[in-house]
Formats: sequence, C-alpha cells, structure tokens
Amino acid sequence: SRSRSAVFHFNCTGPALEHSFQAASADCANAELAGAFFTQGSAGTLEGAGEFLRQRFPHIKIVAGEALQAPTMLYNGHGDH
Repeated sequence: SRSRSAVFHFNCTGPALEHSFQAASADCANAELAGAFFTQGSAGTLEGAGEFLRQRFPHIKIVAGEALQAPTMLYNGHGDH
C-alpha cells in the first residue's frame, strides 16, 4: 500500500511533471522523456511521481540522489541529519 504522500505525488506531482515536459518539448517532433532525477527523502515524490512517469514513459530512467547528511539509501537512514 502506498503512503498518502506517494498517492498525492502520483496524482499531482507526476501529472505536473508530464505537463511541464510536454510544454517544454512542444516544438520538438518525437520528443520522449528519457529520465527523471529526484532527491531522496520521506515524502513519496520518488515513489509516486516516479511511478506515474514510468506508466506514461515506460523506458524512462528514474535516478535518485541524496544528501550525505541523510543517507537513506546509502546507510539505511543512519546519518548525521
């Protein structure tokens, strides 16, 4: 089950990102969104918006980055932050 935050980002952030991409690429024939970069946190953006974009653009590469002070992926959330 998805968190409430991930549901929000699936329904709001994901469509907003798709809309922004479509607006920015309106003059480009055959434009395809190839990747999205998100910073890692606890609000569900990566899960929700990433899932939305993957459904619309199946070949997209989703990449995550994180601050060394909050290494959720690197050290399972154990950091100085």
